[in-house]
Amino acid sequence: MSVLESLIFILMFVLPFPITCVSPPEKSIQIQYFFMTGYLALFIIKPNYLLKTLSGTSLCIVLIYIIGALVKYLVYEHLTVTSIILPIVAFYGYYYLEDKHIKLRVFDYLLLLLYVFFILTYFSKLPSLFMRVQFDDGSWYGSSSSNAISIILINVLYIYEVLAYLQKDNRRWILFTFALINLFLVIAQQSRAGILISLLFVIWNLFQIRKTSKSKIVRMSPWFLLIVVFYLIVNNQELISEYVDVVGDMSVSSYENDGRNRSVQAYFDNMDLKVFLVGYPLDSMSYDGNSYTFNTFLDHWNKYTIIGFLLTIFLFLNRVLKQKRYFFPLVFLVPFFLYGWVEPRYLPNYWDFFIYLMLFKKCESPQLTETSSKNLPDM
Repeated sequence: MSVLESLIFILMFVLPFPITCVSPPEKSIQIQYFFMTGYLALFIIKPNYLLKTLSGTSLCIVLIYIIGALVKYLVYEHLTVTSIILPIVAFYGYYYLEDKHIKLRVFDYLLLLLYVFFILTYFSKLPSLFMRVQFDDGSWYGSSSSNAISIILINVLYIYEVLAYLQKDNRRWILFTFALINLFLVIAQQSRAGILISLLFVIWNLFQIRKTSKSKIVRMSPWFLLIVVFYLIVNNQELISEYVDVVGDMSVSSYENDGRNRSVQAYFDNMDLKVFLVGYPLDSMSYDGNSYTFNTFLDHWNKYTIIGFLLTIFLFLNRVLKQKRYFFPLVFLVPFFLYGWVEPRYLPNYWDFFIYLMLFKKCESPQLTETSSKNLPDM
């Protein structure tokens, strides 16, 4: 892609969720119309990717999701446009990226822009960077809490990681640097799941650097980092203890007492046969006073009925059982499953295209690779 094409792709596939999160709630409908109009324009300008979406296996998957959403409409007379459009958009983005390479440097500027924005609008306004006992941290951006910060930063970096691997672009030091910045900001923001996943990205990138580097210093860097972390923990136990008291620990008992778990329990406690098959009304507050369960997989079930949910389970099981056929190692799906367990931010969402890349992108056929290499001109 050209830089302009890359910017348009990021605007239409990476930024809709962040823009929606930080915008006033009364503007959400206009923003949704803007992006839906943009997708329609893309479908018209580059229809070949839409034609790929509406054929073969991808068409079957999209149809099952759409049928599930329509069944829900027939039962409850409530339908969201995004439930129908976003699976199509996800496949469109998937096929688009199979054909074209995005300019990854654009992500460098995007993350820097997000850092500046969140520092100016949130972190600079905190009374204390880590200890905020009486600070109101509820609805901060429009109708979103400050958890939107960790969700946005982590997923933008996640997309960056996936696309760098897809394009075989070694940007490991850049990704490691952004992972460190993300970790620091998420610790300050105090999202427990965000801290865990941010730490995973730091460790992942550090060990990838170590694995590919010939420098002894770099290869020893994970051990240096462990020593530094151990030193900081030993010498700041009181501060860490206070921070844990404010944020809450990440133990099993902590999750059991969390509002997210209560929402999940309420999903099953209020379930009857009708709900099992079709789900709850989309405007229901049946989940411990919430309109969603904070769980991607249960909310996916609720949007697309048991049929759509079973299809998705089948797709993931097939991906695990036949992992050698696919381009991305299963480890790439770990952050998705961890975050999906506590946040309803995928399936459907505007950035599902990168989930589809990890889920459906297959390895190139060895015979095809060999044949194509024979046809390459001598250099």
